[in-house]
Amino acid sequence: MSWQLYVTVQSDDWPLLDRAYLLGGTPLDVVKINTDENCHIMSLYWGRDCDYTEVVGVSLDEQILSDAAGRGGLKVEVRGRSADSVVNLPGYFVEGFLTAVRDHRSRLPSEGL
Repeated sequence: MSWQLYVTVQSDDWPLLDRAYLLGGTPLDVVKINTDENCHIMSLYWGRDCDYTEVVGVSLDEQILSDAAGRGGLKVEVRGRSADSVVNLPGYFVEGFLTAVRDHRSRLPSEGL
């Protein structure tokens, strides 16, 4: 099973996020979730003055999360044409998430998650 870590990046140019890696270089799948352009009213007079926002989902499988919980956390780098972002998830956060998943699974019928 895998989950998505949503990453939001705002920039003065389209970030065009299309790559993600674990610390150490392991590539991860990236899915574009949303894009937004917010241009200020004065840009009509003084040229383009816009903020661009992109949201991507980075796929993380259960093994990656389990390893991260045991190592004290997870660091994911998301890269694009004009912007990059690094997301740090502390080990206690990852462990809490996995504990909630296990708890939920234990309450489902045997054919559940």
